[in-house]
Amino acid sequence: MNLADDLARRFAEAPAQLGAAFENGPVLTYAELGAAIGARVRALRALGVRPADRIALVLRNGPECLLHLYACWTLGAVPVTVSALYGPRDLRSALAKATPVRAIVDAGLDEALAELRAARIPASVIGAGGDYAAEIAAQAGGPESPRALEPGAESAVLFTGGT
Repeated sequence: MNLADDLARRFAEAPAQLGAAFENGPVLTYAELGAAIGARVRALRALGVRPADRIALVLRNGPECLLHLYACWTLGAVPVTVSALYGPRDLRSALAKATPVRAIVDAGLDEALAELRAARIPASVIGAGGDYAAEIAAQAGGPESPRALEPGAESAVLFTGGT
């Protein structure tokens, strides 16, 4: 069982139905949601992400956080959610505990990006001025099928800021 399995069924069974609606953001049908997640799966794969890799998601609450959670699950990677509100000390602690192999970071989180670089964790920046948005755009297409996972496989590492 993969956490993305149920959502993938909805992409096929109800493509025109509402899949996600974000406050002050896009409203996506299941077909659009599947394509958006699929593009992120392909972008992560192009960055060298493999099944079971831990990927730090230093993202504000919003569309990219949801899309990357499901992209990691679809790929079989392990999302490590790290609050975008963390200061350097808390971020260092989370990174030391989780040992991610790569990070996806919202633009403007300069302290987080500096900490990731200091920890020698490759980071891709999404948003204004980021390098990663172009990679996502280059990976357009439909949804990806979720990878089958072994029972007991790690599904997520969660660090929160209380939100």
